[in-house]
Amino acid sequence: ASLKERFDVFADLTASPDASTEVLNSILIDVHKGNASMQQLVESGAEYIAHPDNSIRNKGTQLLVEVLVRLPEMKLNPHQVKVWCNFFCERLADTPCIREVLRGLNAVLGQHTLPDEEFARQVMTSMFEMHVPAMVQGDRYASFTAFKSLIDKYPNAYIPISSQLVAGFVQMMDGERDPRNLLLCFRLVDTVARLYLDRVEDEMVEELFDVCSCYYPLRFNPPPNDPHGVTREALQSALQDALTSHVSFARLCIPFIADKAGSGDAEDKIDAMKSLSAAVTAFGSAAVRPLATRVLALVLAVARQGGPIGQGEAATSLLGVLLKLLGDDATSVAEAMLKEASVALESPE
Repeated sequence: ASLKERFDVFADLTASPDASTEVLNSILIDVHKGNASMQQLVESGAEYIAHPDNSIRNKGTQLLVEVLVRLPEMKLNPHQVKVWCNFFCERLADTPCIREVLRGLNAVLGQHTLPDEEFARQVMTSMFEMHVPAMVQGDRYASFTAFKSLIDKYPNAYIPISSQLVAGFVQMMDGERDPRNLLLCFRLVDTVARLYLDRVEDEMVEELFDVCSCYYPLRFNPPPNDPHGVTREALQSALQDALTSHVSFARLCIPFIADKAGSGDAEDKIDAMKSLSAAVTAFGSAAVRPLATRVLALVLAVARQGGPIGQGEAATSLLGVLLKLLGDDATSVAEAMLKEASVALESPE
C-alpha cells in the first residue's frame, strides 16, 4: 500500500488498534530503510494534519510523532531540524493536539541539535505563548521537559533574553501542585537562577523567588505504594537548593525563613532553623552579614521560648554556623544587636 493509503488507515477513527499498529510498523520500516522520507509522509497526510476535526487532526499528528519518537537514530540535517521545530511550535496553541505536539517537540529537542542560538531563542519564546498552568499534569511535565532541554543544551542562547526567560518560566510554573512536576520545577529554578539572575532586574529576582518560596514549608507526604517514587526528602532537598541557588535570593530568603521559624509548631521551627543553617552557608558571609542580626534575634527568641530538646539543638547549631561564617564580624553584629535593643527599651512604646 502507498504511504497515502496507510496514512488513511491510521487516521481512520474507526480502524482497529491492530490495523493502526500494522500500518505504523510498516511506515517505520520504510522510513528506517530510506524507502520513504518524512517529507513524503507529511505530504501523504496533509489533509489529516490540518483537518478541522480535532480527533482526526490529532491522529494525523500522532503518526508523525510516533515516527520521530521511535526512530531516534534518524538523521536530520539542520534545515530539517528547523522545519520540524517550526512545525510543532506553530501548533503549540492547538489545545486538542497539545500532547502529541509536545511529544514531537521533545523528540526533536532531545534527539537532535538546533542549528543556531537565534533559533533556540525562537523556540523558547514560542513556548512562552502556551498557558501551561491550564494543562493536565502530563502535558505540564512535557512543557517543563522541553524547557529543560533548551536551557541544558543551549544555556548561552538565552543570556540576551534573561528577563524574558525568567518571566516566562515563572508563568509556566505558577500554581503547580503535582509533586512530580514540582521536583522538576525546583531543579529548574536552581538552574535558571544560576544561569540568568545576574542579568535581570530586582523585580524578576523577586518573582522567581516568590514562585518557589510559596511551597515553604513543604506539606507533602506521598501516598502508600506511590508508583512515582517522589519522596518528601527529595522535594525538600530540591526546594532548599532552589531557595538558596543564587546570592541575590539572600535578602529575600533569610528573612522569609526566619519569619517561618518564629511561628508554627516545634517541628516547623526546627525545620526552619535547619533551613537557615543551610541558607547561611550557601549565601556566604558577604550576603549574610547585613541580615545577621535578624538571625541572631531569632536564635535568642527561640532560646527564651524554650521547647523540645531538638528545637534548642537546632538553634544552637544555627548560632554556631552563623558565628563561624561571620568570624571577626561577629562582635560588631552583636554590638549592633545591643544598640537596637537599647533603642527599643528607650522607646515610650
